[in-house]
Amino acid sequence: MGLLLNRSYLQASSLNLASDLARYGSGAQWKGVYYRGEKIGFMVGQTVTTSDGFELQEDGQLQMALLGSTSAARIHTSARVDKAFALHSFAFSLDPGTGAVSVKGALGNDGRRLDLTVETPSGKRTESRDLPEPPALSLNLSRRLAAEGLATGQHRELAVFDPATVERLRVRLEGVEFGGPDLTGGGQSLAGNVIEVRDSRTLPLGPPDPDARNYLAAEPFLESDAPEVRAEAAKAVEGVEGGRARAERLVRYVNALLEKKPTASLPSAREVLRTKVGDCNEHTALYVAMARSLGIPARIAVGLVHLHGAFYYHAWPEIYVEERGRGAWMPVDPTLNQFPADVTHLRLARGGLERQAMILPMIGHARLRVLDVQVAPGSTPVLVGRTASDMRPMDIPLPRRDGGGRGCWSRPPR
Repeated sequence: MGLLLNRSYLQASSLNLASDLARYGSGAQWKGVYYRGEKIGFMVGQTVTTSDGFELQEDGQLQMALLGSTSAARIHTSARVDKAFALHSFAFSLDPGTGAVSVKGALGNDGRRLDLTVETPSGKRTESRDLPEPPALSLNLSRRLAAEGLATGQHRELAVFDPATVERLRVRLEGVEFGGPDLTGGGQSLAGNVIEVRDSRTLPLGPPDPDARNYLAAEPFLESDAPEVRAEAAKAVEGVEGGRARAERLVRYVNALLEKKPTASLPSAREVLRTKVGDCNEHTALYVAMARSLGIPARIAVGLVHLHGAFYYHAWPEIYVEERGRGAWMPVDPTLNQFPADVTHLRLARGGLERQAMILPMIGHARLRVLDVQVAPGSTPVLVGRTASDMRPMDIPLPRRDGGGRGCWSRPPR
């Protein structure tokens, strides 16, 4: 096993990883990480006694295969807990090979005040948050429950902190449970398990959204107040007047700025601006931060998009446009260079990483059936699933996509 580990991981990894793994003793727990029967990495963890409690340590490496490209991502997590395994502080880092993104947190004496630090090669950001209850990490959850005592029939709840031309499209999504307010609005409606999406260009503006201003503030990974983000956004829209026109110029700018490359990372706008590399998550994070810096309310949407003959998991921004006292949320897609985004964008969730994680159970289980496609008059259908020389008509014509780029994740729903 030692020779296998050395050949498979230590020799194939950096010296830093080998040094990190050297700290793990004979009592460490080693685990393989598998996806659909194929080993894609490993994790190792151990618990070390400290003067006032314990330190939980975990390291790992994942070999991520995205769109035919393979990259290794290193993961490190540590947490300091007291003798009852209540969390005092934590540190998490993820390095996809382009530089580590780290998140560190420390809790106050009451366990409800969190001081947070997010650091990337582009710089450091700190903030403090008041939490409704003391948080837990999945790393120490089982030990904390055991320390507090378990009894038959006992029910416990804990908050866990865990550090991309059709006018109308109707689809049925099966094999998974879903729902909630994120699936409605912005041209999308839900009836049972049938989702209907309409071209946002055909939708009338409605009453102003009083919550739109909430999507102008900076967040830990959407650093709209960072000087370099503000400067790049101003450069992108120089000479352009009007919110809608500036939002469109920003789509074209971000699309041209970033190299299209699958990336296993926590997308930080500042870091994306530094590396200028990424997939739909990086395009979306940078766009949302730059839009907010320009006074354009913007938020993150995740779900499915039609690309290369199938629906793939994807992320894209939504912006709020307002004219003459009326407004609406509109999907845009800097990854695919679309303004607005086409009707094949099926939104399943909105928000940051904690919201995006909600769709992970759908991967490999969702089944999607197209029920109805209404195309604009005069549009040209494309062939899906046959060679271009086979010109027989398809049962379901789908619109031609103008923008370049590629989807984010490699496995579509069935």
